[in-house]
Amino acid sequence: MPEKIYDNPVNYYSVIHFAEYFIFSFLKFFTLNRAILISLFWEFAELLISYDWARESWANKIIDIYFNLSGFYFGQKFFSKWSDDR
Repeated sequence: MPEKIYDNPVNYYSVIHFAEYFIFSFLKFFTLNRAILISLFWEFAELLISYDWARESWANKIIDIYFNLSGFYFGQKFFSKWSDDR
């Protein structure tokens, strides 16, 4: 369990989360519901991982989910606009 509620809520992993889900949004089978489920599952899984990189505050876990879904949303908007222009 995270030891702190609010400690470093945004870090460089946040950018990675955004980029991953931006790319995932290009895949047709990766829907919003799946993005939400995978985001929640991963953050829960991090609670069970004993490595230091998985020890994040509760705020960071919430922000990670926000970055995931933002990346997915902006990726869908970007790719749908890009495909409309073709």
